[in-house]
Amino acid sequence: MVVVMKGALGVALATLLLWSVDASRDSGNTGVFFEFPCKGRVLYKVTLNWNWSAASHPNSYPTGGGLSPFTIASHGAEYTMWGVLGYSSLGVEEVAQAGDTTELVNELKAQNYRNVLQRAVDDGPSSGTATREYALEVNGSRAYLSGITMTFPSPDWFSGFSNVNTCNMLSRQYKDKIVGNLRAYDAGTDDGREFTSPPDPLPAGERRPITDILVEHFEGIPLGTYTIEKVNEDAA
Repeated sequence: MVVVMKGALGVALATLLLWSVDASRDSGNTGVFFEFPCKGRVLYKVTLNWNWSAASHPNSYPTGGGLSPFTIASHGAEYTMWGVLGYSSLGVEEVAQAGDTTELVNELKAQNYRNVLQRAVDDGPSSGTATREYALEVNGSRAYLSGITMTFPSPDWFSGFSNVNTCNMLSRQYKDKIVGNLRAYDAGTDDGREFTSPPDPLPAGERRPITDILVEHFEGIPLGTYTIEKVNEDAA
């Protein structure tokens, strides 16, 4: 049922509604009239420069060490691929333990047209000194980038980045360039403590929080760097 308000009361309500919209836009508050700080669609190039080898990590590079196919996605704030002190999804568990991206890709597909904008997956594993490039779009409602790869051999260890925001919330402009280190993490799904520990998965349904293990298992030396650069930007 639609109710139409007439007379002075209707004018007052309409005036209040318009004021609420303008106030929300000016303040940046969330709610029914929330506007995302950054507008339009932007294409970013993501470059991974890996540096994990016997030369760079003399005491923390196992024989035959490498990286599983990297999975990367652009997404909104309501989706988290993984996060420190968070718990691994089944998709993250399978990447971290076996380098298998199938379930993680299914999780991303389930978020299509809602929280995930685009995704990309390598067509094969990489060496610890590879350079990889990806092109992904972001927009106002999906301005974050996350990615993950298994470091193998290992029980359930991985590297990547999580929830990197391409939008400068203060200037309300997309960032031109973001640079960060590729650290190492324990997915919290296997009890192994060494690179070549035999599989020792936790009981079904049990998880421990994801933790940073760069100092404990990788000499405190990052496994590489990621660079996120704006390529072009469409007008809002």
